Amino acid sequence: MEPLVAHFEQYYKIYIAVVICLLPFIIIFRRQALPLLTYSVETCIYIAVFHGVLSLVVWLGRQFKVASAMFDKSDPGWGTPTFLFWRLEEYNPRWVAYFELVVFALIAYAVLRYRPMRTQKTKMRKPSLKKRPAVSRGSVRRTR
Repeated sequence: MEPLVAHFEQYYKIYIAVVICLLPFIIIFRRQALPLLTYSVETCIYIAVFHGVLSLVVWLGRQFKVASAMFDKSDPGWGTPTFLFWRLEEYNPRWVAYFELVVFALIAYAVLRYRPMRTQKTKMRKPSLKKRPAVSRGSVRRTR
């Protein structure tokens, strides 16, 4: 967490300037900008949750390998970076980084594919067919 706090403390003026410059465009083009922002936030949440689950799985695999080794109880050093996930050289084993990038792309595609950008109008419901009360043979009178 400390690297993120240090990064924001160092570059907070740039972030404020970018927000001030983008705010008029967001207000003017809010019909297009707000769905894009919500999609971005939603995708980031899904990616963060997946990164946490993947880190947990790698950690569990590492603990299992150490605990289940018969003779060589050395630590394999498997792990993923918690906050600096963009540093691909810190992933061990290396293929986990590429697997995570592929899943990130699949998450972004799924959000765009299955979450419509426009709000959908609800269709009018068809009136339900009312059932008539059942009539038994004995209750019907024949008139001739």
